[in-house]
Amino acid sequence: MKRKVCILIAVGLALQLGMMTLVRHGQAQSRGKVHIWVRAVAASNAGKHTDPRLQDIRRKLDTLFRYTSYSVISEVKRTIIFGKGVRMSLRTGRKLTVTPRAFEKGMIRMDMKIVEGNRVTFKTNLRLANGGTLLIGGPRQGKEVIIFAITARVQ
Repeated sequence: MKRKVCILIAVGLALQLGMMTLVRHGQAQSRGKVHIWVRAVAASNAGKHTDPRLQDIRRKLDTLFRYTSYSVISEVKRTIIFGKGVRMSLRTGRKLTVTPRAFEKGMIRMDMKIVEGNRVTFKTNLRLANGGTLLIGGPRQGKEVIIFAITARVQ
């Protein structure tokens, strides 16, 4: 229950932050290309280290989460078309898929799901300001929590 509440709070705050960075109003579209960057970040209170690859989102991490150490464990950067998903393998055999669906009024609508084996363990719809970054608290892995940083820009 606490995990679901944390995820909902993080998504709500991230959406508010993303809306504040809204830079462009677009027409509704589901054609064209999207540059997407997905990072899986291991967060813990073991030590005080932030991976240099996270400098662009360091303040957001510190604002939304209360961990002292952040490390990128996996990342994918791709330019794809709407409807095609970006897939990423996570440490424990889980797989993350993020699929952009449409672009309307400066917001990119996406689906996100985590699959473990043949079972979907998490599924949600996201809205992200064009060019913005959304942070989502994810599953626990031992003493760490996985945080997903999703950045997208319509080309």
